[in-house]
Formats: sequence, C-alpha cells, structure tokens
Amino acid sequence: MALLRRNAALFGADLPAEGEWPVLGAAEFDDETERIYAGVLGAGGTVPVRSLGPEVEEAHLFLGSAVLLGGGPERPLPRPAATATFGGCCHGFANRSAAPLRYLRVMVGPEGAEPAVVPGDTGRGAATQELDVSLVEEFWAHEGLGMITYRRLWGLEDFSTRFGFVDHCVVPPGTSVGYHRHDTVQECYLIIRGEGVMKVDGEVGRVIPGDCVPNRLGGSHGLINGGSEPVEFINIAVCQRKGEWDATNLGDDLSDLI
Repeated sequence: MALLRRNAALFGADLPAEGEWPVLGAAEFDDETERIYAGVLGAGGTVPVRSLGPEVEEAHLFLGSAVLLGGGPERPLPRPAATATFGGCCHGFANRSAAPLRYLRVMVGPEGAEPAVVPGDTGRGAATQELDVSLVEEFWAHEGLGMITYRRLWGLEDFSTRFGFVDHCVVPPGTSVGYHRHDTVQECYLIIRGEGVMKVDGEVGRVIPGDCVPNRLGGSHGLINGGSEPVEFINIAVCQRKGEWDATNLGDDLSDLI
C-alpha cells in the first residue's frame, strides 16, 4: 500500500458544525478491528456516557477543552488530551466552552461492537493523559536524523484487546523518524501540528494537521521535518498477535527528502 493521507477535516476553514464521521476503516486497514472517526461537538453539547464490552477498547484525542464523564465526578480536561477507555469501562464527554470541540476516536474491536449508551454513571471511567510536550523524552527513532521526542501514553500492558500503544511524538525541525517496516503491527500516524514529509512503501508526500496516515501489515514508513516548526503526531498501534511488537530499520534517515 502506498502513501494514503486521509484528512479528518478538523483544522480547515470548512469545519463541520457538529457530528462524527468515519476517517479510516476496513478498506484502509488489514486488521479490520481498527476504526478511526473524527468528530466535532458544538458548544454545550454532550456525548452521553457509554459502556464498552470486554472485547472493545477506545482512545480519544481531544484537540480542545473537554469535560470527561463517567466513572465518578466530572473531570475537566482544559488542555488537549488523550483518553483511553479499556474493555468493560464507561465514558462520555461534554463541551462546556464556547468553541467547537474537535476530536478523533480510535476504536479496536469486532465489527458491529459499538459502545452502548448506559443509564446513569456505572463502572470505571476512562484513563487520561494531557498532551504536554514538556513530558516527552528524547529518542533516536529507527535510525532517523537526529533525536525526536516521544512519550508512551499507554502500552501493551494496559490493553486487553490487540491495541498495542498510544504514543505522543514531536519531531523537531531537521529531524526524522527513520524509514522502517512492521510485519505484525498496524500503525497510524495522526498529525496534529506542523507539516512534514512522509515516505510510505516508497511513495513520498507532504502531511499536514488532520492527516491520518496508515501503515499496513508488512508496510514501511517514516517521517521527516524539513520545516521551521515541530511536527506533532499521535502514533496508534494495533498488534496482529496480542502483546507482540516488531520493527525493522531500513537504514534510511530520509535526509534526501529535505
């Protein structure tokens, strides 16, 4: 599969007033348990508390101020944040600000196993992590150019499904995530800030905020920042075999692309 950039339309001038829509699904992924949605929640809007079955887990990426519902008292998330809702947990969220709340939702579970609305507040709520760039650590990413920074928000040990991890990554100007291959892991980069260049299965193209770029099983990818501003993205991984992750570096730091 060559480079596929599916933009979630969360950063442009034509932002939808409200609603949720699919971005990537079975047609773009080898592992059909993964689905990615984008959404906009208007001022004063609420997504009611929903319960996940044991075979379903979700991650949300909130690009503005949200209030998390479910699992006890309301929890304000004043800054951009990620949440993970593990199997058997419940969650919902509200927008108490005057601005539209933009978000991405990543679901891992069998087809048709969507979360169900539950009355009241029952069960354990979602886990939360602020997208704080001061918390990331330096990392030499797949023999890339220079050092990027990253933080693992949740890893293999946190999930009961084949959800692998949720990483928060920042690629400074003049650095890269080196070109590499995954044979048993399906990844997707969700670009949330800055502009970079990605190479996917030999095809090269520019990526911008809102782009969701999948890397299928056996596929190769990397990202380089030739601009003047950092590139920030969320890396979502789904393992073909629960708890197993692989990567093969291909000896290309992508420096020839800038």
